[in-house]
Amino acid sequence: MSVLVIKPKAFRKGCVGEVLSAIVVNSFGGLIGMKLVRKADCPDSAVWSDSCTSTETEEDECAIAVVVGFLLRKFELCIEEPDVKNIDFDSRVFRVGSDYVYRSKPGENLWQEIGIFFSYGFTLWTAPYCDDICGKMFEPSLVGLL
Repeated sequence: MSVLVIKPKAFRKGCVGEVLSAIVVNSFGGLIGMKLVRKADCPDSAVWSDSCTSTETEEDECAIAVVVGFLLRKFELCIEEPDVKNIDFDSRVFRVGSDYVYRSKPGENLWQEIGIFFSYGFTLWTAPYCDDICGKMFEPSLVGLL
């Protein structure tokens, strides 16, 4: 399971829908959660790196936090090429740079990452014998994007 955040650069380049569609197509079982987040709400997150800053005020910078159960290997997050965005649905190529998408680090506390972006009150349930998320977390205003 991973937390992915579509960074402000995708908003500025007008490709949020394309990146979100690539994530949805490559997530086994679909999205578990999605929420619009503002820098003012979580200023200390790693999402707001120097490479994605803009001339906008902090309150105006937005990102979309997404929780996926299993991200297929076809979706390649390129850290060594942070500015790359090569999404081609016909040839099944999904290469997106780290300037466009943040991904939670493996081995870190996933619940802590989720708590940064998703406030309490979202519909969610977990299996008591493991850490799997079995419910869904959606902000009502974003469900129409899917």
